[in-house]
Amino acid sequence: MLLAFVVCVAPFPLAALDPESSPGSSPGSSVLQVPQASETPEAPSQLPPQMLPILTEPADPSGFFFAAEQMRMQAGDAGLAPEQARLAEFMYTLAFRFAKGPAALEAGRSLFLLLSTQGRLAEAASTAREWLQSFGPDWTMYRNLYDTLMAQGSFPDAFALVSELSKAMPSTAKSRSTELSWMEYNARFGMQDYSWAANGPPFIKTRTPDSYIAKIYRLYAAVPNVPQNQAALALFRAAATEKNYADAIAYARPILPTFSGSDTPRAWISELGKSFYGAGLYREGIDFFLAALGFALPAPSPAPSQSSLEAPLSAPVPERTPFMNSAPIIDRAHVSTELSWVMAFYLARMYQGLGENQTAASVFIDLVPFAFSSEDSDSALWYWLDITMNAIAATDSTLGDLGQDDANGIQAKRSLELSALSQAAALWKSPSYFEDIVANYMRRLLREGAWNDVVRLCVLMSQKLTASMKGPLLYLSGRLIETGRASADLSTESDFWKWLAPTNQNQSSPNAATNAVSQNPPDSGSNSQIPSAPSAPLALNTSPLFFQSLLRENGIEEHYRTLAAWRLGKEPPILADTPVLDKNFDIVSAITSQLPQSDTPPVSDEKLKEVLDFITQSLDYGLEALAAKQVAVLSPFSTDSLLWLAAKFTEHEQYYPALRIGSEALTRKPAAKPELAYALLYPRAWPEHFSELTAPRNIAEPLAYAIVRSESMFNQRAVSRSGAMGLSQLLPGTAAETARGLKMSQYALFDPKDNLTIGLTYYGYMLQRFDGRPARAIAAYNAGPSRMAQWARDWGNLEDDILIELYPVAEPRQYTKNIIAAALNYGKMYYGISSKDMLDFMLAGKALPQPASVQPAQNAATSAPASAPTAQSLSEPAPAPAAPAPDTSQPTLAPAP
Repeated sequence: MLLAFVVCVAPFPLAALDPESSPGSSPGSSVLQVPQASETPEAPSQLPPQMLPILTEPADPSGFFFAAEQMRMQAGDAGLAPEQARLAEFMYTLAFRFAKGPAALEAGRSLFLLLSTQGRLAEAASTAREWLQSFGPDWTMYRNLYDTLMAQGSFPDAFALVSELSKAMPSTAKSRSTELSWMEYNARFGMQDYSWAANGPPFIKTRTPDSYIAKIYRLYAAVPNVPQNQAALALFRAAATEKNYADAIAYARPILPTFSGSDTPRAWISELGKSFYGAGLYREGIDFFLAALGFALPAPSPAPSQSSLEAPLSAPVPERTPFMNSAPIIDRAHVSTELSWVMAFYLARMYQGLGENQTAASVFIDLVPFAFSSEDSDSALWYWLDITMNAIAATDSTLGDLGQDDANGIQAKRSLELSALSQAAALWKSPSYFEDIVANYMRRLLREGAWNDVVRLCVLMSQKLTASMKGPLLYLSGRLIETGRASADLSTESDFWKWLAPTNQNQSSPNAATNAVSQNPPDSGSNSQIPSAPSAPLALNTSPLFFQSLLRENGIEEHYRTLAAWRLGKEPPILADTPVLDKNFDIVSAITSQLPQSDTPPVSDEKLKEVLDFITQSLDYGLEALAAKQVAVLSPFSTDSLLWLAAKFTEHEQYYPALRIGSEALTRKPAAKPELAYALLYPRAWPEHFSELTAPRNIAEPLAYAIVRSESMFNQRAVSRSGAMGLSQLLPGTAAETARGLKMSQYALFDPKDNLTIGLTYYGYMLQRFDGRPARAIAAYNAGPSRMAQWARDWGNLEDDILIELYPVAEPRQYTKNIIAAALNYGKMYYGISSKDMLDFMLAGKALPQPASVQPAQNAATSAPASAPTAQSLSEPAPAPAAPAPDTSQPTLAPAP
């Protein structure tokens, strides 16, 4: 009936565009072909100037939505031509008015967006209102309608909408109360109703304002007759919240006495201190905080003489430097309240910004016992420790100048550093504040080859740190002892030894530590390409105890537990529940064989069936992103429904949404069909491409899968923040250079085969450049070959599992860890590769054994996973190969008051 209606109202013929016969389309796909405007007579303005497609699948009004979306997708960044836009509008309208389920809902959204971008605000508002009446309350659509009404100047309607929204969505309105308040005040402001301004002063005292409160501040400051100092304070807080620090200080200057009052909120002082610091106005900040705390200001420097005024412009004019050689005395008389403590904290920050680090450190450490909370105490202590450690590290140049750059001088410096860490550890309340300082110090010791000092740091600090920092410190200490680079001079009476070798292990001395591995000592991981230090005598090798402690402790990062198990000859805990499948495992067949009727979704709920139909139709039209968007609404439904959908995604080579479904299925308790969930989570995507591309480039197939999974999670249309594209996350410049070497004159980075060809070729180049060392090639792929070459020159004699920890940039460290974990899973699931063989290959340069026949585990379907995939394993796409990675080796500032 609908199609007949369309024929009747349209004064032009409908073209029979059969997608199955369209040139270049695949069987079963629906490709919309739109004739050029010149081929059809111009239609009346209320009707589209082009011909509507005859729908095949689905042969109902929802098909118009899919056809319009396909046309918009094909137009790309260029956008729809005017005549195409009119046709799309007509098709969206048909689907919105006459289709059912998600197609009508999404058609309404698309119609609203199209009208808005064309500036047809009244029609867009009408569409949004109709959408809400048809589909019920939706925050995003309410906001769309509100913004449209405000843009039209329909302020009373926008104000009324706020009340309607609050009643329609009370729980959401409560969680987004500041946004709703801003919407109300903004509409009333437009109506010149300023009665709401009475709420301005309470908002100004908000402790942690968000972006909407900052907008309220600006509205309040613009209200007529608001006191000038209140307006300035509101604008100050808005600018500070938005991190416009120079503007914040400009607003604060006229009202600085306001910040010295005894009833001043703490948040204002914190924002003022951050603004002085962020704007680089350290001296001005020092003057303010000294005066506010009751310290006498130093006398200004004498005015320059006439002769100095006549000096060349390049000659600097002397400036006063308050307390250059002495710090203000911090005592309870000056720091009697929490507010004065915060002022003193930012006074120290001002000195630090000015480069007077000794003065700053003195103030910070004096503030620790006077802190009013453990968080404040740790903040001040963190800055003291950071300044102190940097100052001690800088003594290298002093030792050289004095001719004392010898072993004794270096050891004295190490003692000072360890002493500072010990003092801080005795005072800190939360070890997590200090992990970055300890981690950076550990890596500096490694880079300087101070092997024994790494072990000393571990013995001294490991029990005072969180589990996440214990991991690298314990593993590296054990590894350095194992390779003979360091020795462990441990007393059996020390607390560390009692923890390291608990009595329930029947080990009472260091010499007994090797009993567990004396029959089969672990391979040191060295090879002919990397010279290693002589092995330590087995009787003195306490390294197994360090590795065993990693497996015993809770909260240790899985990477270090995995490496510890490798050194002990055990399977890593991360693989405990990974099923054994084989290369011929077909996830689609495995799913459909467990469903009664694989052609239709195993559901009785009509609304769920509509969603699943919508997803499959989106896939048929090549609208993968639209299909993937719907996955989020499916989590409440049965595992069978999810698996059926995952099979559909996989059939259409949409491995990314199928992977997300696998993650969802695996996290359910108890996990149903875990072997299917794991196969979705670690798919053998585009197997023919991977097989064809890896062998000629000497890339192990499970490693290739691990790299691509870590880069894009198999989302072939992924685009990173840096502009890297596709499965291998290639920057266009890197892709173009590699493609030239392959003589690929044409390629598309969103095409799986093209992207994999270029990406795996680039990784193959990295393998060649770094002597076939997989881990080094991985780091080069992520951080760039020049960086990796420099790291190899500096520390290339180290085993790769140690070398990873020396990278000055955090990103390639984590990137390599992610790929190691994924490669272990792929190796076990599909290729019969043991964890030892895979880690020997990736980290010790050994060849993988010849593929063996893999026998799937009989009880894979009944074994529940020990733990769900972490958020890290499902992170967004990694940066592109060869893209400069940000240097994150600098300490992250401790949370400031």
